[in-house]
Amino acid sequence: MVEAQGGESRAQYGDNLIKKWAIAFTHDYGKNYSARELRQMRQFYSIFLKWCSVNTALSWSHYRYLLSIKNENERNYYINQVILNSLSVRELRSLIKSKAYDRLSYADKKTLN
Repeated sequence: MVEAQGGESRAQYGDNLIKKWAIAFTHDYGKNYSARELRQMRQFYSIFLKWCSVNTALSWSHYRYLLSIKNENERNYYINQVILNSLSVRELRSLIKSKAYDRLSYADKKTLN
């Protein structure tokens, strides 16, 4: 993320901006605009930027939970599971904790790509 922001000094400047915006947004719109929430929104944008549109079957809570998954194939697997099985956030969390993707065979993972 630091490289995408143009180096360490620019990243620190961006982090300071997020803190300032968090204070302003929290004052104007409520507690859902904390610095942590704004960083997650920025992370969401950088991860899902390549998608033409975001799937409306997933809520922001689904996406927030999926942000922690670094492996794109694994993340896409869980997204597809939510869509195909209409999983709630709680069910998604349980599926991820059970490491469903890791338990797939190599052949199954290959067909997902």
